[in-house]
Amino acid sequence: MKRIAVAIIVSGFAYAGVADGFNTSWGSGWRVSVGGAMNGNMRTKAGLRADGAWRRAIPARAAVPSGASRAEAQAAGDAYDSIGSGRVAFPGGGFIDPESSRTEPGTWNWYLPPGALDGGSRMTIVNSYSEGDGHESFRRVSSSDDDYAAGFNVSLERELWRNGDFGVDLGFGFSYFINRGFFKAAGTAYTGSQSGESGDYVTDIAFSPAVVGDPWSQNADGSYGAGTYDGPGPVLNLGAGDVAVSHRWANTSSSASSLSRSLYVEGDYEEIEMTFAAKPFWDVADWFRVRGTLGVAVSRAHFKFDVDGNGYSSRQRFDDWSVYGVAGIGGMFRWNGLCLGVDVLARFLDDDVEIRGRDVRGTVDRAPWMLTVSLGYEF
Repeated sequence: MKRIAVAIIVSGFAYAGVADGFNTSWGSGWRVSVGGAMNGNMRTKAGLRADGAWRRAIPARAAVPSGASRAEAQAAGDAYDSIGSGRVAFPGGGFIDPESSRTEPGTWNWYLPPGALDGGSRMTIVNSYSEGDGHESFRRVSSSDDDYAAGFNVSLERELWRNGDFGVDLGFGFSYFINRGFFKAAGTAYTGSQSGESGDYVTDIAFSPAVVGDPWSQNADGSYGAGTYDGPGPVLNLGAGDVAVSHRWANTSSSASSLSRSLYVEGDYEEIEMTFAAKPFWDVADWFRVRGTLGVAVSRAHFKFDVDGNGYSSRQRFDDWSVYGVAGIGGMFRWNGLCLGVDVLARFLDDDVEIRGRDVRGTVDRAPWMLTVSLGYEF
């Protein structure tokens, strides 16, 4: 499509060159103009990538506690409540087994290793737990803007052909546009929370002092009980309360933390545009001219995006070269070589600008129209 537009314009130039009234004098028919320009309705849709490089700015989070859960620690301690209904093993090799060859009440099939009891007659078993939970969420910070860009325009035109009040000018134009802060977006890009809990589930197994305090119950190595099915040895009467089990929580602690990160992105824009166009005109009066424009434009758009927030900062630049068509209509007031013109130009066959950066992604729709107001001199 762009090639078709170029072909149409070139054909127009060729026709103008062979038609009657072609201006062959290089010393006349010139016009130099300078003035203001406005790019309109430049639409931007962009945002921060959820997996962008800014994630490196998030502080390293402590590992979520891992280990036995509170429920698992409690279940391990509560297992000792079964003493008397089956064999129960203790840390260090101790055990109580109600099954023995003894015919009278009680069992001598039990054993406690050296140091199993505290200064009294109690065995303490600690089941520790440590558990936690953590959540992270990355959000896209995005926005859309429809903005304008002011600038200036310089043009050089020459009358190429005339037939009465009608003719064609050939022109070259240079425009420059700038808009600082044409795109802005801000918001929370990251949230994270973490919680943890730890402690001990303590099981106290109290033995009858009358049993473990009897010298006959303690072995030469400091252990207790016969530890055999056939005995004989000191007797634990489980049904008479020689062993009592209780539980308690100890050394419990909990923690919770949360973190959020907000980011701000601002985009700057500038563009240079060069147009090559044929400008057919009609002199309605000596002092006023109506003219059109049909041509080709070559532009270079430059975008700069700054991302800041919570200690993170980055700058990314993007350049886009493009070729497209321009067409429009305008009017010009003329007096003693001076001229004041207003033109409205539309762009066609142009492509959107794709923004693909490590932090920022989106599209920028090139302004579909341009307005120029210029003051010129004809010679």
